[in-house]
Amino acid sequence: MTRLFLRKIEENHTFFDEEREELIEEWPIQNIAKFGRNLVASEIRYYLEFQEYPNSLETGFASVYNVSGWDETDAKEAFSMKNIQYSYGENGTIRTIKNCEFFPDIKVSKGQRECLGVKVCEFASKELDVGHTSVDFSIPLFKKMFETDVEFHKQATIWQAYEYQCGHINNSIKCTGKPKLGEFTQTRLFLRKIEENHTFFDEEREELIEEWPIQNIAKFGRNLVASEIRYYLEFQEYPNSLETGFASVYNVSGWDETDAKEAFSMKNIQYSYGENGTIRTIKNCEFFPDIKVSKGQRECLGVKVCEFASKELDVGHTSVDFSIPLFKKMFETDVEFHKQATIWQAYEYQCGHINNSIKCTGKPKLGEFTQIISSISSKRKFIGCTNWKMGELDHRYMIIPDNVNLELLETMFNEYSYHANGIDFERDESNVIDECFMVRPNSTRSDTCSFLHKTGNHIVKGIINKKAEPCPVKFYHIIPKDLKNCPFIVTISIGIHNYPPPPPRKTPYNIKNQLQKIIDNKHILDLTTRKLLTGLMIKAYLNGKQISDLHLSLNNQSKINYYIEKTRCSQYPFGQNILGVTYEFMKHEMSTDSYIRSIRFLDNGQYIILCATKQQLKTIKELTYIEIDMAFKRIHGKTNEWEVSTYLSHVQKTLTFVRIFTNIETAEAYKNLFEDLFTCIEKDTGEIFNFYHIHGKGLGCILADQHKGQALGKL
Repeated sequence: MTRLFLRKIEENHTFFDEEREELIEEWPIQNIAKFGRNLVASEIRYYLEFQEYPNSLETGFASVYNVSGWDETDAKEAFSMKNIQYSYGENGTIRTIKNCEFFPDIKVSKGQRECLGVKVCEFASKELDVGHTSVDFSIPLFKKMFETDVEFHKQATIWQAYEYQCGHINNSIKCTGKPKLGEFTQTRLFLRKIEENHTFFDEEREELIEEWPIQNIAKFGRNLVASEIRYYLEFQEYPNSLETGFASVYNVSGWDETDAKEAFSMKNIQYSYGENGTIRTIKNCEFFPDIKVSKGQRECLGVKVCEFASKELDVGHTSVDFSIPLFKKMFETDVEFHKQATIWQAYEYQCGHINNSIKCTGKPKLGEFTQIISSISSKRKFIGCTNWKMGELDHRYMIIPDNVNLELLETMFNEYSYHANGIDFERDESNVIDECFMVRPNSTRSDTCSFLHKTGNHIVKGIINKKAEPCPVKFYHIIPKDLKNCPFIVTISIGIHNYPPPPPRKTPYNIKNQLQKIIDNKHILDLTTRKLLTGLMIKAYLNGKQISDLHLSLNNQSKINYYIEKTRCSQYPFGQNILGVTYEFMKHEMSTDSYIRSIRFLDNGQYIILCATKQQLKTIKELTYIEIDMAFKRIHGKTNEWEVSTYLSHVQKTLTFVRIFTNIETAEAYKNLFEDLFTCIEKDTGEIFNFYHIHGKGLGCILADQHKGQALGKL
């Protein structure tokens, strides 16, 4: 990511980041960056991603990479010189510089290499007699070069095939056969002769392949065979299927065994399948000789469609191609389904308010409230009741899912008429569709279509039913018991699906795992979808893309909400109230320096929570005065936060040493507060807390604010 700055010559002037449109104070400003006595750069750019073709200038160009959050080993590997596309000399120099001027007081390693240039044909075009300091892939010259490079590999393959002699010898006579295009069971194309032990040529790797076994039929058991095999590195959400069996073989070399089983599990396919399958252990699988494997079997459960489904949906499939028009219609319908479902649910959900035994008959309306999280306010929409009044409870209140377009929903509330079943067709046929392309996985619970359909003289919402004929496809899942020595997982699909594929709703494991890691690095208590998606970490991960570009299932942003809420519940199962604090206190009670030091519950309903580190409490014992202040209320509800602080002249700052939370503001509360504070200090120091007016040393003064509870005094 290139950041452009408006900067002045002198150091420490303010930067303006054009991308973030806010002031940046932290970046050092330099006209010339000095990295050593004779090593300077007149221009600097900061990046989050490695530049394969780093810019260059006669006066020096510095590409500075921010590797915050990276594992140190991974960072050195990812941002290594060996990743640039230029060739460079191996015999360079590497020196240690104890004090680099660009990184003051930091020891750095400095490597130096020379660019070795390129090779060109003796008949090279005169257009190639140019130099460059940066690379722009859009200019015509580069386009010609890249097209030539692609064509070069095509030409080289066939030339190499003809020039490489066949090694087969029969009766001392060397084979004189010509190369021909054949097919391998792994769906890689080879130039080979018909007989088996002839030489294979792999077009992809440009080298000889001797080790791959050739099989017409892959046998996984006595009655389990596949007539076609394909090898993959990534999980196939919609695995291909054939009546004669299709095997998707996943190479999981380098994967952690637990992660591999999770990432390549059957539960990640987008098809619904029966839970009550079988799992057996096979001692000797023919495809993996002498390897014990686990074999699971499931049946495909098909899909649900609307009773007014289009005839175009009466199709089967063995593979999925998202580019065909039918799939496009299905996906557009799936997005529209969620929008329609929101407004239908709003109307059909009855308002729960009752006044004088009369139930509220108010209609749904679109409302707005201001949400404040960590001093940041934002407007949020909700669906409420037209009859709601301040102080009345149990009126209709619905949260709007994040995947719903708010502008469209607002338009629908303003212009769209609600149609219950039985509307007269002659009077109103707006928003009615003739053919429904709604396809839902069989596992979904919805049984009503959100779209309006014509039937006779009425407009109705369709019923969602499972397709009548059961799907004949069976899934088999083969996992070797020893994945370390046999790093392959196999999914076998037998049969032809007799329905169109369901839209993707499950997020792939690797994407879900990366999102979870990003969420785990956030402060989860006040994290929202909006905060997450506008954060720097996820922006770097998305690399300029939208979250929905990662996978179609993420069009529904309620998935992000689910991941956030799941993490929040995992880390803080009792929430953020007094129960949550008590849980945290008990969880860290055996810690040598827990932050929550004590919780006291009193018979009058009061609770007191004291938070501080041991070092903070030990410091209070050495102070001559402290302040107690309740002016800063940052807690929701009746709980108040009290701060115990003091001004330290040697740092010229007022520092807070203790935070105390309580729900009562009486003199008795202050008495209990100080009791707990001094008890904790004595426990940590092993000494009696001293007061100057009693012991001639120690704390001499407590400054209070104007709260009357402190003036009564029971200490």
